[in-house]
Amino acid sequence: MSLTGKSSTGTLRKKDFAESKSSSIGYKKLMFAHKATLGDTQISLSSLSLPSEMASLGFTNPTVGELTGAQLFAYKNNLTLTSSARGQLIQGLSYTVDSSTKITLQGFTALENEIFVGVIDGNVRSGLQVVDAAPLVATGTISVGVADFNVGQPFTVNQYPSAQVGAVTVFRNGVQQFRNSGNSSTVLDGNYYEVNAGSGLGVIIRFNNAPTINTDNILVVSTGLISVRPDGSMLATIENLQGQLDQVIPTVADLAGVPQTNFRAAPNNVDLKAFGDRVLAAETNIAALNANNVIGSYTPSGSFATGVPGASIKQVYPATYTKIGNTVHVTGTTYFRNDGSTVNFTWTLPVTNANTPINVSGSMIRTAASGETAGAVSRLIATANNSTTVTFSNTGITINGSDSFWTYDFIYTLV
Repeated sequence: MSLTGKSSTGTLRKKDFAESKSSSIGYKKLMFAHKATLGDTQISLSSLSLPSEMASLGFTNPTVGELTGAQLFAYKNNLTLTSSARGQLIQGLSYTVDSSTKITLQGFTALENEIFVGVIDGNVRSGLQVVDAAPLVATGTISVGVADFNVGQPFTVNQYPSAQVGAVTVFRNGVQQFRNSGNSSTVLDGNYYEVNAGSGLGVIIRFNNAPTINTDNILVVSTGLISVRPDGSMLATIENLQGQLDQVIPTVADLAGVPQTNFRAAPNNVDLKAFGDRVLAAETNIAALNANNVIGSYTPSGSFATGVPGASIKQVYPATYTKIGNTVHVTGTTYFRNDGSTVNFTWTLPVTNANTPINVSGSMIRTAASGETAGAVSRLIATANNSTTVTFSNTGITINGSDSFWTYDFIYTLV
């Protein structure tokens, strides 16, 4: 191995050591024994059979936790394996270490009552572990009105709950941001909180305030620059193999005549990031549509008729309005009493559901009663408006015959 450190001159020159023989504080040597049965091909460290011959002399096997903690899959060279019938075995020839708890015999099977003794050197007890780790670094932007940033890689939510920074450190436009106390979504005393996606992991940073003018640049890095992945997972190798399988799947699916989804399981990190971005974009669009598109009703009220004999308007019914973007469509019905008059009619409808209306178009039409014709002149045209009303008017309108319903329908645009 190589050792680099400091000397009296400032730097210890790099020197090679074949093997360190000195004992190290915090290190422990483990020894286990297993009695096999005829034809065994594997030794499971999680279910060892202690030889009675050794147990009678006081020997005991380490616990499963200690053996698992030795991480043999990562430290294969730390194991020396000896057989009572064959002597010392050679790794890669006589056996292989297939996981941190499984040893597979190669080229032979065990004899009845054959005893295998393993010695594991240099098992660290300090709590430090060799892991498959990678720095978590995510960059991107959040648009105006968008508060969520998709990191694309899972991180532990609410790590260090008493602090205002957790498993990741967040920067917005180059300025470090701080997490709400206790990762609260209601007590907004910081700049953001981490959204729990389940099992204590998350991929979303949700800011307390979305950008209002310009797009903001976001940088998220793992605190300490290391994101721990499962021990011995060989995640990089697995994702590399998954990429190769992704290339094979279309051909296999075509040959088998089945959908490609039959061969796909969990998506990779790249797919998860892309999918998360699409979901956030869809949520933003839906929120915008919900804010701009409204269906509702209101009842016009107040003094809104001129040029009409008193008490001619008998009833005004609630209007229905549909708002799509900046365009509003209003429909409704009013009921005029028969008074036999011919009037120059002006009818003003207050617009109480929106802002200043412009570009008004529409009409009010008399609904014919049973057995009569309303007539072409029984129509009021939307001809003018001001900041709060839409006005219908016409001349020579005769309100006679039966009491009658008038239906109005108009469209306008919001300023």
